[in-house]
Amino acid sequence: MQRCLTVPRLLLLGGLCFWGPELLIYAWTRHETNAKIITFLLPGTLLVGYFLISFFRRARQACPSAAIYMSVGVWLLASTAMLLGATLQKAGFYTGVGSVAALLIGLLPPYALIMATYDGSLFALLLSLLMPLCHLIFERESWIIPPKWKLSVRQGR
Repeated sequence: MQRCLTVPRLLLLGGLCFWGPELLIYAWTRHETNAKIITFLLPGTLLVGYFLISFFRRARQACPSAAIYMSVGVWLLASTAMLLGATLQKAGFYTGVGSVAALLIGLLPPYALIMATYDGSLFALLLSLLMPLCHLIFERESWIIPPKWKLSVRQGR
């Protein structure tokens, strides 16, 4: 029996592994943290999460690429995590409409870069772009494009 995580779970795990430590620090201290700590802590916990997932899954050939989808999850949840972090520091979700607009605009990667600059996690976010190297090194057998999609393209559907 194969032990594969689904794509939505990998997206969520990627975001939680990366942004979770920063949110925990903000919840604990209620103020900004040193950017050097964030720069090494966030990619480090992402890598630890990736290697734990890779260690516990047995069959790799028919599984989605954990490295790719975890990296995408980091970027998709970036604006939400940074707004939650700002809320924990007594700013953020208190403005209502502005927060919803920031969440929607935050789905665009350039806006995530702007928010990360103000958050102090820009270099950590840029380091998450190295996750595709983990795919190339450790899980070349895993798929990025779902096999059903490839099959339907080949059949002309």
